[in-house]
Amino acid sequence: MDSTTSGVLVLTYSGPITDTASLAVLPDHIRNYDRINNQLRLYYHPDSLPVRVITENIKEFRDTIDVVAQKKKIFELTNLEIARLNPTFLPGESLNFMTNWPILSVDTSLMQLNKQKSNQFLLLDTVSANFNVLHIKYPWTADSSYVLTLLPGAIAFENNINHDTLKYQIKPVAPESLASLVVTLMADENYKLPPQFILQLKQKDKVIDQKTVSELNKSTTFSALKPGAYTLDVIWDENQNGIWDPARYPGRLPAERIQKVEIENLRINWIQEMEVKLISDR
Repeated sequence: MDSTTSGVLVLTYSGPITDTASLAVLPDHIRNYDRINNQLRLYYHPDSLPVRVITENIKEFRDTIDVVAQKKKIFELTNLEIARLNPTFLPGESLNFMTNWPILSVDTSLMQLNKQKSNQFLLLDTVSANFNVLHIKYPWTADSSYVLTLLPGAIAFENNINHDTLKYQIKPVAPESLASLVVTLMADENYKLPPQFILQLKQKDKVIDQKTVSELNKSTTFSALKPGAYTLDVIWDENQNGIWDPARYPGRLPAERIQKVEIENLRINWIQEMEVKLISDR
């Protein structure tokens, strides 16, 4: 747990957390929160401490964390992070960034967009901010590469935090250069199955997308995938908490089952369908 910065509390978990994991915060006037990989960031007013965070990642088992007032440290420029949320995006989609500190305002006059190897600036459609997420819209074309420059002051943050000049290489991906994967879960009728499954699509051990499935013999589609090799983890989500649970004590509950499936190389402009036969060893 890292609560050294004023107004933000960072909780680090032993595994990835999802929006389906149970979470309660007391008092309930937390300004905002976001979840990235295995971290949960809570933004709060400094005068609202103490804060109690209750997470319930497994059925009938809770973890409670109390954060009390302590010596304050000022959030500084060196703490600021600005990351792209959608490195791969299609024409027509907005370009999204997430920061780790609240955004006060944006100044489009300090944002410059031009095509690669061109000095002619392009006019952005709309720019909006939602707490700590920035959305930029423009009629991107898949056959073009762009450079987005954020000059100091383009994004104004709380605590008078200002960023340095930032540059991003932008290249929308044409839909016809991507692939789709359609997965259908199958099982024998006599299997004792959990109420839901988690499908984690991975590439080189990195989770690319995740979906929850509660019905068998029904297709689930993963879209806008780069061609290449993938693996699929089918997690038997026994307690319906949306995450994989390891062995748990007390209670002596075994780890939730993970069935790994290798996927043939996805090809450009291709929809690949596959049936996954669930294998029960319990």
